[in-house]
Amino acid sequence: MASLIKPINRCLGMFRQANMAMVGVRFSSTDKPSAGKMDTPIQKEAADPNADPKETYMANPWDLLYGAERFEIAMKSKGYDDPYDMEPLKRKAVSSKEDPNVVQTLADQRVVGCICEADTHHINFMWISKGETKRCECGHWFKCVERELPDLSDYGLHLEKHAHH
Repeated sequence: MASLIKPINRCLGMFRQANMAMVGVRFSSTDKPSAGKMDTPIQKEAADPNADPKETYMANPWDLLYGAERFEIAMKSKGYDDPYDMEPLKRKAVSSKEDPNVVQTLADQRVVGCICEADTHHINFMWISKGETKRCECGHWFKCVERELPDLSDYGLHLEKHAHH
């Protein structure tokens, strides 16, 4: 066994000497590194020398948003936390045909769910068309009106009313 260890130690010793010689050659190079000092960040050159360096490397977040996500974030930045009217509305204690619960919509019709009694698990759903006033089975009245959207043109959104047939 001892006869096997001596040749292995001799090979490892020669490998260490050769490796140290290569490391010495690498560190003895007088060429300056191309990236500059390591204690300062790498300076990037702008593609357009007239461009502002702060705007050159970061994309405008509004350019990355499209469709529904852009609409949602624009509405939230305008102060509308519920852009699609999905949150439940508090029903009036007493409503009549002249003073109904107002439900806003962007479409021609809307599904309205009325919880007739506070301790029930049943929800009474009904379709209400825009401009229509409808009575629930429990006696409460609901009216569907068109929702007024804020001006979102400063966010690049130009919403138009389309006629749906």
